[in-house]
Amino acid sequence: MTNAKTGTPTGTPEPTATPASGNTPPDLSKVDPFDPALYRVTAVTASLGVQKALTHITVGKPPAATFVRAHPDPEFTEAIAVFEDAERDLYMVPGPLLPYFPGKVKQVTVTLAQDRQGNLFLWKVAGEDGDRRRVNTWTESMSQALRLGRKSWVRVESNMANKGYDVFVATAPIPEPAWPDDRTMSDYLRLAFGTNGVITSMEHPAVKALQGL
Repeated sequence: MTNAKTGTPTGTPEPTATPASGNTPPDLSKVDPFDPALYRVTAVTASLGVQKALTHITVGKPPAATFVRAHPDPEFTEAIAVFEDAERDLYMVPGPLLPYFPGKVKQVTVTLAQDRQGNLFLWKVAGEDGDRRRVNTWTESMSQALRLGRKSWVRVESNMANKGYDVFVATAPIPEPAWPDDRTMSDYLRLAFGTNGVITSMEHPAVKALQGL
């Protein structure tokens, strides 16, 4: 079928063989230039040979209604101290500054994880609350979810009635996740918190806000 106005063929162009040199551009003179298929982003990015740059990852619990996996290597789990401000933004607090945040800092563990789409994040689990006579069911069930997530794909959902998280393990076969091999845990902490996400002095804006300044 041809375009009535231009006389050019319509529809998606047939793929052409790649020239041996790889440098000769394709001849599009006989292709309808108004065919949307020519301008789809997936086709354009594939032809450019681009790769998605990892510039930031989130910190928190697994996204809802999504199966995730946690990295099984202990090198990708780290215990850190964090301060959470009024806007619920998290800041890492180095050990030497901990005495200046009495009652304001929490100990958590973060583990590299990813969802089915390959999106990386740091899976955060709260630490002990200091009172071993009392069991925090939210923390304990999340810790169990993380342990299961190191071996299987899991989905985590909050259960208010049970005061904890329900963990669903995938029974259908799902391919193993592909973990990047060119970054360390330090790199992922940097991607997650950035320069402003670490409190290195009492002049940090988050500290000033805490002091009402």
